[in-house]
Amino acid sequence: MKVTPSAVPGVALISKEDPGFGEALARTVSAVPLDRLETALPFSVIVENQSRHPIALFGVRFDMLDSKAKPCCVVHYADTLRNPEKAGLPPGSSRFVCAEASYTTLAVEGRESSPSRTRLNIGNLKRMLQIRAALDCVAFNDGSFSGPDSLGAFDRLNAERNTEMEFIASVLRLADRPAEAMEEIIKAASQGARAEKDQARRLLEAFAAGGLEAMIAKARSHRPRIELRR
Repeated sequence: MKVTPSAVPGVALISKEDPGFGEALARTVSAVPLDRLETALPFSVIVENQSRHPIALFGVRFDMLDSKAKPCCVVHYADTLRNPEKAGLPPGSSRFVCAEASYTTLAVEGRESSPSRTRLNIGNLKRMLQIRAALDCVAFNDGSFSGPDSLGAFDRLNAERNTEMEFIASVLRLADRPAEAMEEIIKAASQGARAEKDQARRLLEAFAAGGLEAMIAKARSHRPRIELRR
């Protein structure tokens, strides 16, 4: 696997071919014994925050050519934009990222979701004619955003934020009219955009657990992602 050097100042992308990879890996992974990641290492990188600011979002892109020379790609994101004070990558820290996402989960959380599927996907990666990894985007905990952003995460996340905020505001405006508020929520749950559906589902769960007061309290406590800016 080849790695494109990071274009974001203060953020490094370290591959297995880098001399410091072994040391960085030992420093990064503590959830599982390192030998459990051995199969995944040729398809993995370490994102290292060398800046003075916590990273609340990053995306690593893997571009691949399959056995028939057909191109494909995937971008794996790590997102703590709803809680920037708990940013997942503080200064001096690093994160293991594999083209097979279950190995990332294993390294970070110590659990493997589906071992049989993981083995199948690693087998597919071994048959790839070419794999290239690149840092696709980074957002710091103040919302500043950098990177080529090949899949448009900047626009998508800001649009989802705006949709969520508009929906929550519409529910709170109807807080003294329960029937109409519920109608708004149920409509969003069945017909809205993904961001609306997710919020509507949470409000309905709160209503089922604690009634109208719990639902309104849930709406008032809603925490959107921070706004991204370039």
